[in-house]
Amino acid sequence: MEKILLTQFIAHLIADFFAQPECVSRRKQEYIFRSWHLYIHALTVFAASVAMTPTFGFVLWAGAIAVLHLGIDTAKSVLRYGKTNEAEYVLIGTLMCFAVAFILGVGITSGVFENVINIISL
Repeated sequence: MEKILLTQFIAHLIADFFAQPECVSRRKQEYIFRSWHLYIHALTVFAASVAMTPTFGFVLWAGAIAVLHLGIDTAKSVLRYGKTNEAEYVLIGTLMCFAVAFILGVGITSGVFENVINIISL
């Protein structure tokens, strides 16, 4: 589990801080759902997650991470719309991403989500 958490932490840093220019972040905040930047960023999160854990079995989890990251970014943008305290929202978003990564990491490594996948694939 530690390896998955570490690699996904690195993927998160890459996607959020290195592969996301300031203009993309600004457009996501300004236009929220209407911003194509939001969806491109979610694809970047997906790509970074897959790149850091390059196994076929992880693709579904990388998709879940990207969708949850999209939801977190949307929630952050809605909450901070018109406000200026950037650091507070970056901290909230980062903590939410780490919580999601931890929950998915525990679920993946312990097999908790296997039953869910089996039910979905019936």
